[in-house]
Amino acid sequence: MLKSSLLAAMENAALLAGKVLAILLFTWLSGATAQGTFTLFLASYSVLTVAVLFGFDTGNNYFGARARKPVQRAALIGSTVALTLLVAPIAIGIIFSLRHFTGLLDPLSETLMIVLWVDLPIGLFGLLCGAILFGRDRFGVRFIGTALHNVIFVGGLIATATTGELTVEVGLMWWSAGLIGCTVYWFVYVLNDAGQLPIFHLRFFRRQCRYGFKAYPYFVMNAANFRLDNFFISGYLGVTALGVYSVAVAAVEVILYLPRSLANATLTHHAGDQERSVTRVLQPLSAVSLILFPVFLIAAPLAILIFFSDEFTQAAWISILLLPGIFAMAIGVVGSYALFARSENGAASAAAGYAVVLTVVLNLLLVPLLGLPGAALATTLSYSAFCFIVLRKTAAVEGSSFGQLVHPDWSAITRLTRRLTARSN
Repeated sequence: MLKSSLLAAMENAALLAGKVLAILLFTWLSGATAQGTFTLFLASYSVLTVAVLFGFDTGNNYFGARARKPVQRAALIGSTVALTLLVAPIAIGIIFSLRHFTGLLDPLSETLMIVLWVDLPIGLFGLLCGAILFGRDRFGVRFIGTALHNVIFVGGLIATATTGELTVEVGLMWWSAGLIGCTVYWFVYVLNDAGQLPIFHLRFFRRQCRYGFKAYPYFVMNAANFRLDNFFISGYLGVTALGVYSVAVAAVEVILYLPRSLANATLTHHAGDQERSVTRVLQPLSAVSLILFPVFLIAAPLAILIFFSDEFTQAAWISILLLPGIFAMAIGVVGSYALFARSENGAASAAAGYAVVLTVVLNLLLVPLLGLPGAALATTLSYSAFCFIVLRKTAAVEGSSFGQLVHPDWSAITRLTRRLTARSN
């Protein structure tokens, strides 16, 4: 599991590098409004892809970990193609409706709307292929695909910026080009890994659907919990304020990339071995979190003040308000994936449901009253509630106490350091 987690961490590091470089270029060259538009586009893309996948990506991860025979892997690909063809028109229809019957996407230009329509089917298929790779323990392949996406995206941004013609529209076209490259690479790999052409097996597809539908409430509500604040900020305060807020989020969200790596590795390895205890993951993670919290408490706002203009000064203080919730979510997301590995999908979904209700209520109350600090407080409170509920259920499933589950394991940090040192030598 260590190797899988490290490779997933490398993939997330590539994602983070692309995101940071994009933020720096947009804010330096175009200001907070361009950054806010970029953030709104990606938030719309993220929420919609999760909303129409019906938990099938998690099903691909789960069944990919159990697919021992080539025919099972071929059936996974067949199900992936079928689901993409079924749900892509739904996603495009939702975008059309949001554009014409609500004001949520008004800040996006017509060009960006076309880019979004094109990206959705490609992204849906890519997410499903990537989930198969997670299940097959092909974390290195995922890393290469993600790195390819970012090389194309960031390379295009830099090339365009040198000509002085960088706009949000051009930047997101480069992002789309990277998405296409990544998706094609992942699909070719899973096709080759299956060793035969895709097949559609109705009974297998139904099993995937049943598992996915159980996981779906969690993922759609978790996506809402992560992204809904963007729409509240854009609606109440405008895209310029969203651009400022997104810089604060980016400065602290880096903390989530390690547990996201552990989360997928946890599902992959625990789905195939029900005797594993997630305590072995959560206790070291608690120790790492306690070490990193004071570091980020200083480093995150300082980095914003150093690298960004005075327009983003408020983001430094917003990042401090976000930190406790981000650390809580870092631990909670690993616990939720452990629940999925134990087929406790309903418990994880209930926790996400409570959190998203809290997110909506608190944003409605606090954003108009306090502005960006209100959005940050709403995020911290909802993330903390999610973590508490998930860990209470995880402790019950594991047969341990809440305190035992998150008790910092300092010795694990020492062992991990020794193993990494030994590998490097």
